[in-house]
Amino acid sequence: MAHSFSVLASLLMVIILAACGPTGQNINSNLNCSEPHDRTILQSVLTQLGQPDLSIDDIVTFGTGNLGERCIVMIDSSAKQLVGSIPPELGQLDGLERLDLSRNVLSGPIPPELSQLENLQFLDLRDNNLSGPIPPELGQLENLQFLILRFNLFDSQIPPEFGHLENLISLDLHTSKLSGPIPPELGQLESLQTLDLSGNRLSGSIPSKFGQLQNLQSLELNNTSLSGSIPPELGQLENLQFLILNNNTLSGSIPPEISQLENLQLLDLHINELSGPIPPELGQLESLQTLDLSYNTLSSSIPPELGQLTNTRRLLLNDNQLEGEIPLTISNLVTRAHLDVSNNNLCTPSNLKNKDWFEAPMTCE
Repeated sequence: MAHSFSVLASLLMVIILAACGPTGQNINSNLNCSEPHDRTILQSVLTQLGQPDLSIDDIVTFGTGNLGERCIVMIDSSAKQLVGSIPPELGQLDGLERLDLSRNVLSGPIPPELSQLENLQFLDLRDNNLSGPIPPELGQLENLQFLILRFNLFDSQIPPEFGHLENLISLDLHTSKLSGPIPPELGQLESLQTLDLSGNRLSGSIPSKFGQLQNLQSLELNNTSLSGSIPPELGQLENLQFLILNNNTLSGSIPPEISQLENLQLLDLHINELSGPIPPELGQLESLQTLDLSYNTLSSSIPPELGQLTNTRRLLLNDNQLEGEIPLTISNLVTRAHLDVSNNNLCTPSNLKNKDWFEAPMTCE
């Protein structure tokens, strides 16, 4: 998955660069702001966070309000050894569009006063020790496009109010000790392109309303303790490139509607409790590069249609209950793809090309 992670990281960076143009060029025309006021607020914040000597001019970008006054529109304090709780005074920086406090040692709750930053488009608090409930007031940030809270210690549920963030492009809550069900309200985020809830202790099933996320390109729900079936509505996500649902307790069959995802590059369903046959329709996924269905209880035979996945570089069907002959069409893939069909009840036809590539127990009679 290391290669897949780098691809996903690159996708997120492209999305960020495309969405975030020049900062501070045209901030809210109704904004009355003051550089002395903003500097005083930020100096107080830095003092409370243990860095009173940090140069403000090194971490901020200014923009201009409607009266010609300069405002702080961007704060980049990533990896500045900030310590302590986020001061609520940050909510008084009316012109702020981007706030990056990632990779510090911040603790305590996220102050609900950040919801007063009505111009905020980008909020990155990743890689800290933030705890307590995520304030539902963040759902009031109607201009927010990027919300990145991964690698924290919230130990709370995902606020349903996040469903009000109609301009949100990316929501990243990876490994933040979140629990409870996924709010179906997230299915209202029509602008959303990437959603990562992986590495949490969630419960319940994948909301069928996720099928409404027509702009979604990446959905990561792996390692979240989710159960239930895979909603067939996910087949409506025509822009989806990455569908990562591994390491859960998902059950039932793989919906054949997944084959409608013509832009899908990665389908990872390994380590679940999926059963039934592999849908032959998956062979229609012409853009697919990785298909991992390993460690489930899939049965019946391998569909010969999987041999049509000519762009696939990883095809993992091992550790299931598959049986019968390995299709001759699959032999066309082995010279250019990593293929694993081991630990099933399969046999290799005597006329199978490249049969030495397969770890099958015997030649079919």
